[in-house]
Amino acid sequence: MACNHTNINCGCKDSFLTTPAPCPTPEGCPDPQPCSEVFDAQCIVYTGDPIICDQDTVVATNDTVADALNQVVDYFCNPAPAQCCPTFAVDISFDEQAGRALTTTLTNGTAPFTYEWTIEQNAFAGFSIAGATNGSSVNLNLTGNVYDGFTAGEIATCLFKVKVTDSVGQIATAYYTAVSISPV
Repeated sequence: MACNHTNINCGCKDSFLTTPAPCPTPEGCPDPQPCSEVFDAQCIVYTGDPIICDQDTVVATNDTVADALNQVVDYFCNPAPAQCCPTFAVDISFDEQAGRALTTTLTNGTAPFTYEWTIEQNAFAGFSIAGATNGSSVNLNLTGNVYDGFTAGEIATCLFKVKVTDSVGQIATAYYTAVSISPV
């Protein structure tokens, strides 16, 4: 659609343009041009489907070719700043006063939350989780005599992990290392 564009006066009449016959050979043309017709990019309108990248419309139907070229350059050379969600995170703290509890603190996320506590590594099998493992906090137990075979002052460790999933599927994990030292 070269001539019927109503917003810009391109110097066209409401009739078809004709293309002159090409020169018989490139050598026979006095001033050879690669194109037999040249139009101002403001005079040509893009009529195809919108050009979309990800979910952004880069070029809309009925944009001029000049605008479309500028929009493509802007999209790739001057991208909009990334907008994202705040980071969903979980921290673990130890509370000796609350019965040796490991307690979670959440940052961001969408309620309700599900919790999954696990023991990732239990040196000397001396630690366990008391009660349910699907709450926001758990209590730790020392099982049996952790120190059988230890000399005074030796250390037993256990690595706990909590995996928290929010209602929109975001996942945050945190780890806590519990340490117990045999009495001297």
